[in-house]
Amino acid sequence: RIATGGKAGSYYPIGQLLAQGLTGRSGPECPEGCGLQGVLAVAQLSNGSVANVEAVQQGSVEAGLAQADVVSWAYNAEHVFADAPAHDRLRVIGTLFIETLHIVVAADSEIRNVGDLAGARVSLGPPGSGTLVDTRLVLAAHGLDEDDLQARYLKPHAAREAFRAGTLDGFFLIAGHPTPSVSDLAAEVPLRLLPVEPEVARSIGYDVPFLRPVRIPADAYNGVEATPTVGVGAQLVVNAEMSAARAYNITEQLWSERMARIFQHGHPRGAEIDIGDALAGAGIPLHPGAAGWYQRRGMLP
Repeated sequence: RIATGGKAGSYYPIGQLLAQGLTGRSGPECPEGCGLQGVLAVAQLSNGSVANVEAVQQGSVEAGLAQADVVSWAYNAEHVFADAPAHDRLRVIGTLFIETLHIVVAADSEIRNVGDLAGARVSLGPPGSGTLVDTRLVLAAHGLDEDDLQARYLKPHAAREAFRAGTLDGFFLIAGHPTPSVSDLAAEVPLRLLPVEPEVARSIGYDVPFLRPVRIPADAYNGVEATPTVGVGAQLVVNAEMSAARAYNITEQLWSERMARIFQHGHPRGAEIDIGDALAGAGIPLHPGAAGWYQRRGMLP
């Protein structure tokens, strides 16, 4: 079981592809067997990063996708997890891709920057999501908190529908670009993305080193200009009690040529999932089985 996110984000479709690649198969297309033999992998819908690390820690799922900052905070009982026990059973398999913060408003809106969101009807992301955690950081960097807004806490699909219906002025979403919540909307109505300027992104990064300045390119969404924002790594995490052999095999399948083809043909972000990023931003220990695979490949001492 792989905990992912909502259907309109990037975690769920990527999780589905990951499950497809990990599920054991045999037949003419796999004469020597593909995936993890004897294993059926499934992607499960969830509220996102915070919910996923809790589920992995508790053992209610075997794996989950989560933001690198959320993973580190949970493991070290910091930030939003400061009042909770350390999630000390979390272990990283690898970083898959960089997620970007989207702050969506209408193209003709008078809201031109994050500061202009004061008093606006805005979805900050659902409870239990990494979007909500990092949205609060971005608002604070602009001198705002959620009490300054007419805050809503909606999943991406619900936020998109409320925006389309005119009951929201904007919404925050952390996802790999392009994400269906934004691309589907941009195909119907003119949109803009609010910037998080590089100097602001760097100031956030001083306190949260997993967040870094990035850009959403001009070709990501129909009619939307290139926009500076913040990004964070999306990691695959498992429970420390998973056997070393199972974690080793998951890592081997994750970075196999077959999985690369599945990712590349299955999702726009798939081509960006690269082994060169596998160890980026790993703020907590790797699973020993994963570490063993990276060592054999010469990526770790």
